[in-house]
Amino acid sequence: MQSIASWITSHANFTPDKTAVLFEGKSLTYGEFAEQIGKAASFLKSSDVAQGDRVAYLGLNRPEMLVLLFACAKLGAILVPLNWRLTPTELSCIVEDASASILFYDNHFSSDDYQSVSKASLNCQAIDIKELTNGPAEDPVNQGALNDPVLIVYTSGTTGKPKGAVLTQEALLYNALNSRHMHKMTEDDVIFVALPLFHVGGLNIQLTPGLYMGATIDLHERFDPAIALERLTAPQTTLGVLVPATMEAVMTLEGWEAADFSNLKALGTGSTIVPTKLIEAFEDKNCSVIQVYGSTETCPVAAYQAIGEGKTHPSSTGKSALHCQVRICKDDQIVNDPNELGEIEVSGPSILSCYWGNEIETDKALVDGWFKTGDLGCWDADGYLYFKDRKKHLVISGGENISPAEIEAVIMSTGKVKECVVVGVPDERWGEVPLALIVLEDETTKDEVNFRTLFQNNLARFKHPKQILFRDQLPRSAMGKIQPHIVREQVLAELN
Repeated sequence: MQSIASWITSHANFTPDKTAVLFEGKSLTYGEFAEQIGKAASFLKSSDVAQGDRVAYLGLNRPEMLVLLFACAKLGAILVPLNWRLTPTELSCIVEDASASILFYDNHFSSDDYQSVSKASLNCQAIDIKELTNGPAEDPVNQGALNDPVLIVYTSGTTGKPKGAVLTQEALLYNALNSRHMHKMTEDDVIFVALPLFHVGGLNIQLTPGLYMGATIDLHERFDPAIALERLTAPQTTLGVLVPATMEAVMTLEGWEAADFSNLKALGTGSTIVPTKLIEAFEDKNCSVIQVYGSTETCPVAAYQAIGEGKTHPSSTGKSALHCQVRICKDDQIVNDPNELGEIEVSGPSILSCYWGNEIETDKALVDGWFKTGDLGCWDADGYLYFKDRKKHLVISGGENISPAEIEAVIMSTGKVKECVVVGVPDERWGEVPLALIVLEDETTKDEVNFRTLFQNNLARFKHPKQILFRDQLPRSAMGKIQPHIVREQVLAELN
């Protein structure tokens, strides 16, 4: 079966002059896009990249990253998009885990600190992304197929060590079909994309589905509230995605009061519980907000609202996607009763095939073809899905998954801490932020500045605890385990 690179080749055959990607005032047509993919595939092949090899990318949103994705698909290679918000130490762990053979970088990450990241993997080359399309004009024969892995997207795990969710080309195809149904997407759509492409939210909610459809992607290096407001209210723009934190950022702008989003077919949102006030604020501006439910492991489109349901069911995440099944399970039993809470599980061709090199975590997460999300939810009487909480001990801040265990490991590395726990607390701007509670071995070491310096050197800024609280002891269960949920309740009571 053909690889997903055939999407671009086919559009180039039908509509070679149609704009595929708008970026920084320049347009890339489908004909030019297909030509660049061929050159990039030749470059990769000449660099000894073969089927199954991992190719990492460290950079902001750029058309070259999309060229790289489809060139990898053409060869049957696997793209590993790296979260540029991470420190070089964190990035090195991911590059080493994926055993990347090439690390492409853009001009924002050309410093020696970031160049050293490639050395984490044996014989890994570090190459400027601008070199990608300097290969010979020869277009290699398509070697990829739909059952080949094409993406490894790393996500924070409850153990602290990032896990690489492996997504096949077929997963991207079925995710695109789900998104087409969700957004009523057509080739005439112009899609605003500013969320980072190292997340499946930025890459796969609308962008890759848009390229499948032959639409136009209005791509931006990174999110800027003023640009977002300008582009989302532009007459030609029909679709876009914002997470709650970026919705809030747009609403603070001076131009918000006069904004009118009636040009949009829909604005997608999700990643966490979306406050009703945000949905209502955009709906009041003639914007049809629709929520999507999913995760890195579901590519991510697993459930969604139909256009118009953001207004009628503002707290719901909709119904199962066209090519997915969603169920609620409690104590290994399927729950169908309205409002009964259980774990959300997802099945379908768009879910991950495994966690890269991690059989133990794969076996925990995938059971009889069902992905156990670790999220708690329920149905209502009309069959709408409601996300309620996380079963997993994770913090989601501004759309980023943060592992408390990862922060706790850094705190404990000082040797001056008896025990600690990190929990998520509400935050108006980011939705949720991490807060650390620490029991010291010796009271004389109570110096928060030392901990702040420690975080600065070892963790991406978005993972830094917003507050550090010192305690004499932490609540434990009868089995002696620290109880994060009780800690969180106590902290919230104090903060209130």
